[in-house]
Amino acid sequence: MSGEFFKILDINLGYTLNKENTPKLPVNSLRIYVGANNAIIFKKKIDGITIDTESDSGDIYANISNRINVPPIKTFILGLNVNF
Repeated sequence: MSGEFFKILDINLGYTLNKENTPKLPVNSLRIYVGANNAIIFKKKIDGITIDTESDSGDIYANISNRINVPPIKTFILGLNVNF
């Protein structure tokens, strides 16, 4: 491992409110959550490649011209669970 990058792949945060916290709502519980996949990548600037591009030998610099370099897709999720 060269230490040229640091990734935070998944972040999830949620909060649950029960019946005591929501007396005016006709629910037993209410959960609000957010999440992110491929959330943050800290890296050195390497022109022309992404950090997820590696050759079979594990060398990210090998065969750069023979690869299609697509960065990882970031996904964000917002949700609400309600139990009656």
